[in-house]
Amino acid sequence: MKERILFIGLVIAFVLAVPAFYYLLFMRELTAPNYRRVLPRAPRSLVVQIQPPSREVPIAFSLNEVSGKVEVAHGRGAFATAEVGLVLSAEDRIRTDATARAVMSMPGLFAIELDAGSEFQVKSLAQGVARFLLEQGMMAADVIERRDRWLEVAASSALARTRGAYFRLSHDQDGLVALATVRGSVEVSAAGRVIQVKEGYSTRVQKNRPPADPLPTPSQLLLRVRWPEQSALSSDEVPVDGYTAPGARVRVDGAAVMVDSQGHFYKMVSLKAGKHRIRIESMDVGGNRSAAESPAATK
Repeated sequence: MKERILFIGLVIAFVLAVPAFYYLLFMRELTAPNYRRVLPRAPRSLVVQIQPPSREVPIAFSLNEVSGKVEVAHGRGAFATAEVGLVLSAEDRIRTDATARAVMSMPGLFAIELDAGSEFQVKSLAQGVARFLLEQGMMAADVIERRDRWLEVAASSALARTRGAYFRLSHDQDGLVALATVRGSVEVSAAGRVIQVKEGYSTRVQKNRPPADPLPTPSQLLLRVRWPEQSALSSDEVPVDGYTAPGARVRVDGAAVMVDSQGHFYKMVSLKAGKHRIRIESMDVGGNRSAAESPAATK
């Protein structure tokens, strides 16, 4: 009887111990105080890295080449010697002396070469159009074609504008403007008339007059010089005059000389000691060149 009671007690103790044993093995690890939630980490290849927005670096209009005496005046300031790398802004003025030249550019958009004895002004550099003024002299512009940008150059009463071309433009002391297009097409307007000057053509614009019809650019350039008498070539100073095509530019011994609207030029030339020749060169907007030299003389 005692053995039976003992057996029944063991069975009851076993049955009561099973839930406690199950709790200790399985449920305890899942209770809130000891449960740690671990979130899955995204693969490195899927992690989005936010980059700061890129800024478009503004393109500066600046001097790239300077030869001889080139001066720049900022706004209404005084003229000062220009140096390569100088950044130019609206209302800046640039001038070259009789033997100088300058090259300016806005990389990727256009470049402008200013000939000797020229005066030039930056009018504005807006996003869609760059405007300039050629007060006198000659310039060449190489404009990369872009449909969203214009380059405009005013000279006397004329305005030349293009979206992409290579052209030369001159402005003489009498207000005559000459333009020749080497590549592309240039729109020229004056006195209410607008024309297109295409590649290989040129035009002239008298002050306050409409532009002339475009004509094929001549392949030769007139240069006729009236030299002093041989005896005068040994003097300290001699007069030299002659004719070239209207709108052309003339250099006497390397120095730019003004040419009037009829193509006439004149200069008093100082002669150096020793044997010498006077050399005259002419260039038109079409790129044609002519040259002449005086007879040799000894001072």
